[in-house]
Amino acid sequence: MLKRRSILFTVSDVQRMRGEQLTQVAFDYDKARDLVMSFNRFRQLIPRSYLCLFDSLTLLKLLARYRLFPRWVFGVRGEPFEAHCWVQADDVVLNDTVERVGTFTPIMVV
Repeated sequence: MLKRRSILFTVSDVQRMRGEQLTQVAFDYDKARDLVMSFNRFRQLIPRSYLCLFDSLTLLKLLARYRLFPRWVFGVRGEPFEAHCWVQADDVVLNDTVERVGTFTPIMVV
C-alpha cells in the first residue's frame, strides 16, 4: 500500500476502516499485548529496516483483523527536525516507548 498509494490515500483507508466499526467496545489491552508481542517476534523475520510508517501501518492492519482499533499518531520535533509515527490506545503506546514518543509533538491522530 505504501509503495502504490499516496500517504493521503493510506490515511483515508485507515480512517475508513475505523469508521466502519459501528459498535465500539472497550479496547482489549490483553489481546493487544499478545498480538503486539507476536508482531514483534515475526517482524524480526522481515528483512527490512525499521520504518515507523511501515511498522505502524502493518500493526494497525493486524490489530484491525482482531477488531482492535487503536490510534495512529503522527508527530514532529525540531532541532534537528524529525517526523515519526506510532500506534497508541488511549495513553498506552503499542509499538514504541513513551520516552521516545514524548519527545514529539503530535500533529495528526487517525
